[in-house]
Amino acid sequence: DAAAEYYLDEGFMPLLKKGDMLTFGEQNYLLVETNYLNETTNLSQLIFDIKLAGYIPVLAHPERYIYMYDDFDKFRRLYDTEVLFQVNLASLAGHYSKEAKVNAEKLIKLDMVHFLGTDIHHTRHLPVMRAAMQTKAYQSLSGTKLRNLFL
Repeated sequence: DAAAEYYLDEGFMPLLKKGDMLTFGEQNYLLVETNYLNETTNLSQLIFDIKLAGYIPVLAHPERYIYMYDDFDKFRRLYDTEVLFQVNLASLAGHYSKEAKVNAEKLIKLDMVHFLGTDIHHTRHLPVMRAAMQTKAYQSLSGTKLRNLFL
């Protein structure tokens, strides 16, 4: 099935109101992302609107959002509002940054990861995927509530 990752900006709400979102899974999972540097000011309202429209929000690669690095409670607050988390596999290999790796590992350790994504765009990423799959964090995922593994 085709799905999409939606950027939560001013163009998102008109798409949501149309109701023709590209989701995945039988549960109507909707993959969304925010700006990497700055927190989306109306994120709580957007999450509420997504749920009201009948979708389950899945936040793509939360471990990579720099605005969350200084306060892990930001992850917890989103998680507590039933936003699901999709961590990028490459983060476990340290591909994006040391901070992204640390956050990905902590989210996994706290059993807050629902999906893994490769975010693979070309074959040059394959060695990174292999390295990630050798990490303790990746290998600790068996027995967790991980819902899906996109590889």
